[in-house]
Amino acid sequence: MAIKIVLDPGHGGENHGLEYDGFLEKEMNHTVAGEIKKELEKYEEVEVYITNPECGDMSLKQRAEYAKSVEADVLISLHFNMSDAHRMFGSEVWVPSAGENHAWMHSFGDIFLEELSAKGFMNKGVKTRLNGKGTDYYGIIRESTALGIPSLLVEHCYADAQADAAYLKKEGSLQELAVSDATAIAKFYGLRSESLGVDYSTYVKNAYPVPESVMGPDETAPEDVQLYYVSDANGEGEKTVTFLLQARETQSRLCYYEYSLDDGASWSDLYAWEDGKDRVIFEAKQLPEDARVTAKVYNGYFEGAQSNVLAFQLTHPAVEEEGEAEQDRMEEMPTGEILTQAYRLKGIGWGIVVCAVPAVVILLVLYIRHLKTKKRERRQAFLQAFSDRENGIQARLHKRKKQLWGPAVMGIFLCVLVGVILIHAGDELLYHKDLSQPETAEETSKRKENGEEPETVQAFHEQTGTPVYQGNRQFEMSQAQAQMYLEQTSVGPDTETVYDIQRGYLRVNSLSGVERNSYDMERITEQNGYKYYTDEAGNILSEAGVDVSQFQGDIDWEMLKQSGISFAMLRAGFRGYGSGKLMKDEKFEENVKAASAQGIKIGVYFFSAAVDEEEAVEEADYVAGLLQGHDIQMPVVIDTEAIYYDDARTDDLTPSQLTAIIRAFCGRIREYGYTPMIYANAKRLTCVLHLEELSDIEVWYADYQEKPIYPYAYRMWQYTEHGNAPGIEAEVDLNVYFRGNY
Repeated sequence: MAIKIVLDPGHGGENHGLEYDGFLEKEMNHTVAGEIKKELEKYEEVEVYITNPECGDMSLKQRAEYAKSVEADVLISLHFNMSDAHRMFGSEVWVPSAGENHAWMHSFGDIFLEELSAKGFMNKGVKTRLNGKGTDYYGIIRESTALGIPSLLVEHCYADAQADAAYLKKEGSLQELAVSDATAIAKFYGLRSESLGVDYSTYVKNAYPVPESVMGPDETAPEDVQLYYVSDANGEGEKTVTFLLQARETQSRLCYYEYSLDDGASWSDLYAWEDGKDRVIFEAKQLPEDARVTAKVYNGYFEGAQSNVLAFQLTHPAVEEEGEAEQDRMEEMPTGEILTQAYRLKGIGWGIVVCAVPAVVILLVLYIRHLKTKKRERRQAFLQAFSDRENGIQARLHKRKKQLWGPAVMGIFLCVLVGVILIHAGDELLYHKDLSQPETAEETSKRKENGEEPETVQAFHEQTGTPVYQGNRQFEMSQAQAQMYLEQTSVGPDTETVYDIQRGYLRVNSLSGVERNSYDMERITEQNGYKYYTDEAGNILSEAGVDVSQFQGDIDWEMLKQSGISFAMLRAGFRGYGSGKLMKDEKFEENVKAASAQGIKIGVYFFSAAVDEEEAVEEADYVAGLLQGHDIQMPVVIDTEAIYYDDARTDDLTPSQLTAIIRAFCGRIREYGYTPMIYANAKRLTCVLHLEELSDIEVWYADYQEKPIYPYAYRMWQYTEHGNAPGIEAEVDLNVYFRGNY
């Protein structure tokens, strides 16, 4: 069956899109769409359509409706970008914000951006954007989603950015971009081309978990933004200083940085942050004498965070006043250490000033008040000598002195406290450096035992041969890892490759806590047209079976039994995915009686369209009613397959809801005394369901390869949907049931 691709060149008619420096976006989009179509038509099993081939006026709704009319597998909206300040550059892809379309189009967007990155464009990431109603901002995505069509919007690059525009101005650049786009499409859908000599059928795609809710944009700024001094050098009349800028981004990806030499009063151009790195090295030239250097880091949504400030004073009096011995020692140091010492002295100096001056003032005021008090005491003693009031007066004077000394002591304490803080600030905040010793052997051993990463600032200098100027040694650099959109939907460092019968080869996150199988698929053999699993000696450790419904028509069960089939999974019934009505398979009663009469072991499956746990229990009760009076030796299975190309009542179920529905059905079936089981393919098991919550339920796994590569435990394997079996005229699904342990 051919894949149907709909290309949607953005804008058209009176809507020109961007117009800048000779670029007219509607024409660029139209050209790229036509060239993609030409390239894709070199592949087999693909049909390509263009929504607006005449580049005229066409609403977003009309574009989506056209895609629906040709039963499109995907709609790809093609665009070029421009920013208000003409500063930004790079490529980005916008995808639906919810459901399986979000996860699936995210995978598609990854491949588009890989191809565009190969052309030299910065990867800004796969992103979402919401409107004020909390739904997709981009109308073409919103309209396509409403019609059940997966879609994405590709912004190839910025026509107003110097670097990006330089590429676009090359002859044949749009044709090159079209070939890249066509290649991305071919990889995603596993296309082959005999004329081009390529076969992408085994291309492995990233697969992302289906999100539980709407995935909005990243509204948080990068974290842990730190600026470090590395080294400086003089050359050709100007001073060049090298800096290391470090940042962390957990929800999207780092894209840009800029720096300022005057504490943010003015900024440099935007520079690209190296993809997948947690730090960059950059040089600043022509630093002013009292430079205050800071930097900003931005993610793909242009959320920014500013670093600390490094204050520089190229010649500081505190250094010049050092004694000869100390000055000689400093001359032997790299410049960075001299600056460090200078700013330590500067911090200490300010701390002493703030501490000492108020303290001296307080003591002086205290001394003056003390003299006045003594004078008053002498006068009162002379005038009222031997007076009965003398004791009272002396008591009041003594009390006044106590009232004076209390605030004075508190004031001096506060001055000392502020001074200590400023002294510490001079050592740490103004320069953000200390002269820590290199990591000791004991520290290295302890770090390795704890599994900590070795890539610190010190390691960078050891690799490059530059002097070591360490910052806070507790702030370790993490190993560089690519940032993949939102943390909830990321493909992490621990991944597995699986094969999905609908999506092809997928790279999925490893599932911790889920039992793995130990099957050796080299022991799969074939006898009489059926697959079996054997031990090392060739003894068969499995059973051969079929799964059938009314669509297989009349079955000769005796002939089927004689061919080697020992079990049959019969469809008991289904719930209408639109109506919600429970219905029995038309051939169930006939099949269950005839198969049992031949000694074929019977199991059943039910196609579920439950939207909550209550309906799941209702389905289980319905199935149990159908099984009364029959000998059911094989599992009772719930099948929750997704419905494509049509609206279904289950379309908006979240992974948690689906998992709960399965648990409710299987729990109820277990109460009736049957063995419950789940039917699913690799993508549904690893990216949709919470498999770790279903560990007590066996799996019927669908995979149509010669030898499956699925790593987790399963009891039954459906290995083809196009099988042939004596006694059944129509094509039939064939299965292996594994006996014993996984």
